[in-house]
Amino acid sequence: MGLFTTFDHDPLQRPVMIMSLSGWVDAGGAGTGAANILAEGMDLLAEFDTDALFDYRANRPVLHIESGEVKTVTWPSLELRLRRGEGHDVVIFSGMEPDFGWKGLANDVAGMATDLAVERLVTMGAVPAAVPHTLPVPVLTTASDTSLLLDDDELLEGTLVVPGAAVSIITNAIVDAGIPAIGYWAQVPHYVRETYHPAVAALLRKTAQQGDFVVDLAEVDQEAADQVARLDEIVAGRPEAAAYLERLEQIAGEGLPTADEIGAEVERFLRDQGDEGPFG
Repeated sequence: MGLFTTFDHDPLQRPVMIMSLSGWVDAGGAGTGAANILAEGMDLLAEFDTDALFDYRANRPVLHIESGEVKTVTWPSLELRLRRGEGHDVVIFSGMEPDFGWKGLANDVAGMATDLAVERLVTMGAVPAAVPHTLPVPVLTTASDTSLLLDDDELLEGTLVVPGAAVSIITNAIVDAGIPAIGYWAQVPHYVRETYHPAVAALLRKTAQQGDFVVDLAEVDQEAADQVARLDEIVAGRPEAAAYLERLEQIAGEGLPTADEIGAEVERFLRDQGDEGPFG
């Protein structure tokens, strides 16, 4: 028996799979935030066995209590949902990064992608970076097949050595199954700990273009503008934050970071997640 249960569905039209899981490659909740927008209200294609995949002490279920009574329990989840499109149907695989069974999960998802005749995989994620919120969100690209690159895609150059994530393990299995993959990785200011809406919007734009579908971005664009305005207010009241932001703007003006710079920033982020710096 596999790790998932499937549900009946009509035949798919040239499906594209989009994947985003929580974890360190979901800085600012950008990837999963974008996936949630795409998947909201969409039909369920498959759900995964959370008992086999999660340590509930690390990813505890959430209790909803009213007047002293537990009304509902929300469990960690991994789901596959279907968004019907004009040129392509979109299959969205999203949820929390599992604690266990990465190899088995990767093989099962790759098998499912093959059975669904998925044409390509698009991964959405985000990494912490020394970038300011005052500039457009940089989006780095990885690709198993460079023919998938859009005209304005910025391919990540050089050798990058960082801790692994489940999305990468699953991507490798899908590529090994003969399905090409492209990944979009928004760079999120490392001082932002909440969902970073500008990165959510940037990932949705890239992914919609890659997947050849339309998504309404009016609401997320407004959330992004409001968030940037709030961060500007913080900077205005803190001289040390303003000076720090100016340094980040100077760094951003020097171009895309190298693989070594990204690796160093990720290591710093994972080591010092409780440190808010001048924005704390």
